[in-house]
Amino acid sequence: MASIISNKRANPSKSTKRKGKTASGTSKNVITSADGVTPIDDLVFEDPYEDEWGSSSDEDEESNNKTTAKTNQDTDGDVDMSSSMPLNEQDQSNSSSSSSTDNKPSIWRGNIDDLEPGEKLDFDESTYITYHAMRTQWPCLSFDVIRDRLGNGRTKFPMTSYLVAGTQADRADRNEVLVMKVGDLHKTMRENLEEDDSDDDLDDDPYLLTQSLPHVGGVNRIRSMPQASNVVATWSETSDIHIFDVSSQLAQLDISSGSADGSGGASGGASSGFSNATNSGNSKDPVFTYTGHQEEGYAMAWSNVKAGRLATGDCASNIHVWDVVTGTKTWSVDASPYQSHTSSIEDLQWSNTEENVFASCSADCSVRIFDVRRKNASMLCVNNAHTQDVNVLSWNPLVGFLLASGSDDGSFKIWDLRKFQADSPVAHFQFHRAPITSIEWSGSEDSILATSSADHTCCVWDMSLEVRRKMTRYFFVFFFFFLF
Repeated sequence: MASIISNKRANPSKSTKRKGKTASGTSKNVITSADGVTPIDDLVFEDPYEDEWGSSSDEDEESNNKTTAKTNQDTDGDVDMSSSMPLNEQDQSNSSSSSSTDNKPSIWRGNIDDLEPGEKLDFDESTYITYHAMRTQWPCLSFDVIRDRLGNGRTKFPMTSYLVAGTQADRADRNEVLVMKVGDLHKTMRENLEEDDSDDDLDDDPYLLTQSLPHVGGVNRIRSMPQASNVVATWSETSDIHIFDVSSQLAQLDISSGSADGSGGASGGASSGFSNATNSGNSKDPVFTYTGHQEEGYAMAWSNVKAGRLATGDCASNIHVWDVVTGTKTWSVDASPYQSHTSSIEDLQWSNTEENVFASCSADCSVRIFDVRRKNASMLCVNNAHTQDVNVLSWNPLVGFLLASGSDDGSFKIWDLRKFQADSPVAHFQFHRAPITSIEWSGSEDSILATSSADHTCCVWDMSLEVRRKMTRYFFVFFFFFLF
């Protein structure tokens, strides 16, 4: 799936903490889809490369493994990539020339380095196979990638992706659910582009198409159903939860992009039996709305095992489980919530193998495992899983007993549910310097996961390598004591 990055540079004016969200009052109404078919009033698609070859400097080739660069800001607000000097010349330079070398890009180590006044972060374009950026009129606190019928693990360029996002506007009645299609996403342009990449058709420019639905209140969380991509759930700041059917919007996106022949697209969720979920009135109205939560919330998860099953958790520590009513266009929600937590529910994750089991984490620092067949208490619990709020969870899709959690304390842990105890996580990583904002296991490699943090870093981890390093350290310690 092609990468979509919302902001090219870190914006210090926007909070990265979910519970401290703010809506920006600024807006910029620009532009249209690249193919000119459908006008877009509230989205901007940015192509930072403009189909031109990138820099041919040696620094580009030497920085393939760099993910972030730390530079001083020049007068234009851009990064000066030409102020580097050979080491032998730097030794002989005077104070005036040495000051110019301060603009030389360097690796920024998120867990070690601090940003000095006047410094900013910028990305190294040679790191990414593909990079494209877009921005919305209003900030979006949550988005989701819609599953399509174009194939899993695809690698051929150009790429196409479907997205859904919810806005945080300055007024409740200005919010929207945005259904988007981005296409003709090419590889990042570089002079050393390999010849075998000729399948990347460079004749077409990237395009962005969008359809919108009105939404009352800011969208705290938005999730698309795995088994039916046209069914989307939203958590509103008004404490209401809405279910939308966006099949007509997805179909319109495919028609506008010229792919309405059924050969691809995201409207293929119809095969799961939810294609007729739309009510008979306005197709932009919610199919179903639940008003039973006492407060607003952020935790929401669809089951990957049982179609139509949803769990939602609010800031009042209540969790409700939903099930679609067979043969109808409505959902049945448990009247009595799960109440084992003592503070705000931060995240929920369903088991990838058991339809009745889900995990939850909370601002009470605990992680719990529930079984819907037993509502009076959680089945498993670690009360002090972290020293601060537990923000996010991820259940390994390939190894059913591994669960990852990330916290406000900047650390993340790997848990083995077969021995689920506070003092015995499988691994505990304290790399990040700010709260963990997202964590996700790979869907194809059981040892790989990614983390993101409020310290402006995203990291990819391979647990098999980390365990190997740990065993190597133990071996050398053992060998040292054996010798002496």
